[in-house]
Amino acid sequence: MSKLIALVVTALLCAVLPAASAATPIVLAEDRWGDVRIERQDGLGPRARQSIDLRRLIVTAVDDGIRFEIRLRRVTTGTRFDQFFFIDFTNSEEFGQVQIRAARMRGEVGLEGAPTPQGFAFCRVTPEVNEARTRLAVVVPLRCVPVDEADVEVSVYTTPLDGRGGRVLFSQDELVVPGRVDLSPATE
Repeated sequence: MSKLIALVVTALLCAVLPAASAATPIVLAEDRWGDVRIERQDGLGPRARQSIDLRRLIVTAVDDGIRFEIRLRRVTTGTRFDQFFFIDFTNSEEFGQVQIRAARMRGEVGLEGAPTPQGFAFCRVTPEVNEARTRLAVVVPLRCVPVDEADVEVSVYTTPLDGRGGRVLFSQDELVVPGRVDLSPATE
């Protein structure tokens, strides 16, 4: 019996250790729970408004870009309201923004001041949501990421699903990463 237990423990450790040795986060920022700002009193119940309560931002370098993972109370793609996600990265030369609309599960990134002949880069991105609906992740291609260190901020809003979406806000939450962040992957 003890050999069986040893085999099970070894198998579990082998399964867990590679995940633990994954890429070191560029950013690991926490947000205070329960700090969602209510913008209007009509339209949504408290639970729906609090769905956007941010928990954490994890940013890592991956093969094809920079991965932003937002952890929050609940990502919803329901039919009563929408959630808008924005990730801003700015410095004196560049301004970039990731925009994701949860109801459509697609997003866009624009980077002004990019090192291109036009001075602008545009990327379409496809967000992913985990099964528990508590994590939204998106990989931003390197051409749409600032070359220099940047300030990083995440903003999330609840808004109507209809034509007023984005113009009428029910609630919002923000996570500001302290200090400037180098989003360009390390070269070895």
